[in-house]
Amino acid sequence: MSYLRADSPLNGPSHHTLEEALHDTLRRAKTVEDTIVPLKEGHAAICKREPTNRGLFIHVAAWTNRRPAAFVPHVMPQQTAVQLGLTRPGANWEYLAGDGHLLVWGNHCIMLPSGLHPKSLERYVRKLATQATQNSYSYELVAIANPEMVKRLVREGVKKIDLHIGQYRASASRKGTLPSLQGGIMSRLFQTDIAGDALMEASNLNVKLSVAIDGRRRGSITAGELAPLAQRIATEDDGEYMDLVTAKNYRVKRGDLLFRKTVELSGHGNTVSRREAWILMDEYLEELDQEGALDS
Repeated sequence: MSYLRADSPLNGPSHHTLEEALHDTLRRAKTVEDTIVPLKEGHAAICKREPTNRGLFIHVAAWTNRRPAAFVPHVMPQQTAVQLGLTRPGANWEYLAGDGHLLVWGNHCIMLPSGLHPKSLERYVRKLATQATQNSYSYELVAIANPEMVKRLVREGVKKIDLHIGQYRASASRKGTLPSLQGGIMSRLFQTDIAGDALMEASNLNVKLSVAIDGRRRGSITAGELAPLAQRIATEDDGEYMDLVTAKNYRVKRGDLLFRKTVELSGHGNTVSRREAWILMDEYLEELDQEGALDS
């Protein structure tokens, strides 16, 4: 599970939180069919919604119309190879491509993917919320850094950051890591600024970057300066690999910097128990609230 926070539309009509926008959309979208949204995976819809005193629970399922599924035949003795088979969906159902759960309370969002990529879940809820603002505003969901971990980075400083970054023209964003390398510390490291337009046009670009400070030598860049850069990369770039080492040799991965929690759930075919998922999400939201994380 992960904790995300939505920014509010300052120019929205009467919506101040993501939860309010979703409620407004769902008051008009009363059926499952009304909530169908096209995604990269095919289509997605809300298969269950449940308003509560503290937030709105949503279960999102994705599928691709009439897409068959491969299967492995029972292996017989002495076989040296098997031919994978295909089975097609029934007349009134499709194969699940992935699903996920969301608990939205105000601008706070607990996300629990189950086969559906977190970015797809994020895109889905953003599209629903945008309908409520008549496309005048697009909500953004952002990861939140754990303040205790941030304090440790600032206190100890960061002497090394390892990044593995991929950029593709179809998904290029000016909020990603590569554009963020322009200016600031990176400009001082390379003695030049990376051309933004050329960077955004880069297709199939993969970068492996390791930034390390040699503590045996004095220089103009200190371990303290790398801490804010590490925090920014961790919160702005979902799914990219980052591994860092503090000046006291404490190793931190990207997920360690963010509010996340690993949970175990009962299986339900190739997904998980909805009831268990919603109970654990509610408990995690309560835990974050009690810790004061929702106010950070």
